[in-house]
Amino acid sequence: MKKLTIVMCVLMILFSASCGIKDAMDKLGKSAESIAESIEQVSDAATSLLNKINDISRLVDSKLESGEINQEIADMIDGRLYILTQSIESAIQNTGGYMFDRLDGSVDNAFGELDILLDNLMAGVLGNYVPAIIDQVSSQMQLQINTITSSLEDLIILTAGQTVYVIDKTFNGLIITISSVILAIGLLIFALVFLRKGRKLTGANYFGVGIFVIFLAFFPVIILVPSVRGRILTGFDYAAALDVKEIPPKVTAVVPENIVLGKTQRIYIYGRHLNQLKNADIKLTQGNQVKFTFPKSTHIVNTSNRIVLGNLDKELRWFVPAYSVFKQYLQDQGALTTITENQAIQIGNNLSQVHFSHIKPGVSAQQTATIGGLHQLNMNVVAMSPATSIPKALPVKLELSKVKEKTKDLVVAEVGGIKAGNLLEIFNNFFKAQYLIAEGDYGLEVLDDSLRIESPQFLIVSNPPPPVPDPDIFVMDLNWSGGITPKNGQSATLDVTFGFKHPEAIPRDFNARVITVPTTTPLTINVPAGKIAAAKSGNRITVTSNPFNIDNSGNYSFVCSVDDQNQVKESNESNNTFTKVLTVGEYVYDVTLDRFFIEPLSSTVKKGGEFTFSLVADAGGYPTSSCQQVITLNQNEITTLPCQFSFPSMNMGQNVMITFIPILEVQFGFMSIFNYPVNLGNSVWEKHLDVNPTGMGNIKEYDILRETPHYKLHGKMTVTRKR
Repeated sequence: MKKLTIVMCVLMILFSASCGIKDAMDKLGKSAESIAESIEQVSDAATSLLNKINDISRLVDSKLESGEINQEIADMIDGRLYILTQSIESAIQNTGGYMFDRLDGSVDNAFGELDILLDNLMAGVLGNYVPAIIDQVSSQMQLQINTITSSLEDLIILTAGQTVYVIDKTFNGLIITISSVILAIGLLIFALVFLRKGRKLTGANYFGVGIFVIFLAFFPVIILVPSVRGRILTGFDYAAALDVKEIPPKVTAVVPENIVLGKTQRIYIYGRHLNQLKNADIKLTQGNQVKFTFPKSTHIVNTSNRIVLGNLDKELRWFVPAYSVFKQYLQDQGALTTITENQAIQIGNNLSQVHFSHIKPGVSAQQTATIGGLHQLNMNVVAMSPATSIPKALPVKLELSKVKEKTKDLVVAEVGGIKAGNLLEIFNNFFKAQYLIAEGDYGLEVLDDSLRIESPQFLIVSNPPPPVPDPDIFVMDLNWSGGITPKNGQSATLDVTFGFKHPEAIPRDFNARVITVPTTTPLTINVPAGKIAAAKSGNRITVTSNPFNIDNSGNYSFVCSVDDQNQVKESNESNNTFTKVLTVGEYVYDVTLDRFFIEPLSSTVKKGGEFTFSLVADAGGYPTSSCQQVITLNQNEITTLPCQFSFPSMNMGQNVMITFIPILEVQFGFMSIFNYPVNLGNSVWEKHLDVNPTGMGNIKEYDILRETPHYKLHGKMTVTRKR
């Protein structure tokens, strides 16, 4: 009977444990199914985001190299993109090539939000948004990164060989807990049944002990060996098993595609999972032959989505030599006996314009400026001639044969066909000795041990324009920073885009002076040597002025003069002035007068009675308006005056005036049967809309208050700013 009781207890314990496991698995097994269903979709979204990040990085780097955005904005965007890329890459590489989603779909939702934010960020770069807007988008992006990170923490990812097991963290903990409980109960039963004192083991007993030991060993394996736990749970459909995805590094693009030796400052190699390359060698190839290897000292950045090659001028001597060195070489080769030095200089200038055909002075023209709508100013500004157009100018990318064809055409046009061939050969030999690589079409390979990755595009390597003694500086364009038109009295900055011919020949910083017609505070913009150095690759930079204010709205002609003190000797001093009309907008203000009430002070008013009043409002150029009513004053109580005035689109400097005319019918005589009117005295309240009447915000309230011996008049004036 005692044995039967023990057996029944064991069966009851195992049955109840089994039911508990079954119920838990029924509830959480569906979770694993949901996770498995979303894995591919979320992983595809992650890959799409990485591709979009690459697109934005290429756009930012190309605009930085061309001088269209400054280093601060580029660093801001790159920093945010780096954090985002690292978060996604870390999750993918640590989970067998997959990105997993939590049950509530938060990762998928976060990816959707990130996709929108990346679109906004790209639009900001294209539109040259001000840094504050980019920072705002980037901050929202950080919130989505945090969502992804926290969501992935809800899953357990077990990797065993070529298989990944995905288990909900709650489910995984529950299985371990249940296994531990069953193991403890099993050990207790084993001790009670099989280890009693004086117990003799028969053949059948040995068989039972063996079965029980196997049963007990099953649960420690589940607890201690994650891969076994993953296999078992997957077999019962309580976990998702996936084949490990291969995530090899990949090169997707190289910027720039046209490498101009001595001018190109950086080479950007874009791709995915590039941070797996720990010992990368980067080579330029033709066919199966390696023609050039970038030394390790030029590898300045290696992240998951890009490799940046820099220090090209210092490590490879990829800079445009001084004119004196080039001139000496021409003399040594006897070139200056067949052509003049001026011809050599003219060839250098023409070839510069071929390489940078989009870099030319902005064109000024006669403008008419309307100031504040009050008067017109006719400006007689001398029109600047556009840069001499070079026929067959190079597009952004062209075959090297076409590059050489345009170069030859220009040299032939300058010195004739007989001398052109010899002169071009001298040029090529000079640059090959300088850069140790010849002009040509090249492939790019990234090697890491046995791994070999090829770029999908070939690169054009070409020589720079020959050096010249004197540079040329001019203004290409002038705009409000970020393309946002400021309002009168509002702080603003200007973005001035400078173009150059041979910026490497500029020996020092220079200033640009900006004046306006009508006259405002003049601006001086300093272009430091660091900015000039950044312009060497693209022959263009954009410099932002210090903040300034313009008090009045209207159209202003901004006249920018480059190097007006002649600190830099230029080859062309006649293209240093640029004029452009920019609009200064104006804020207008909607004014509302309301919430009037009268507070009695004297005994006459406190008695109450029939009350006749007029509120007369005068505002700016609006016609006078009034509110006249007859109401009853209750004894000793504050009384509301049901009047409201609205004056839309008022300007700074205008006045608002309220005149209050009160008359009270006072009772007198026997049994108060006679009334006579008492004038309580008029009061006037006035407010001047001074500069920025709403302060730091878009709306501000002012108290209306006037006090006489008989009463206090209260009210509110609300001023709302709008564009």
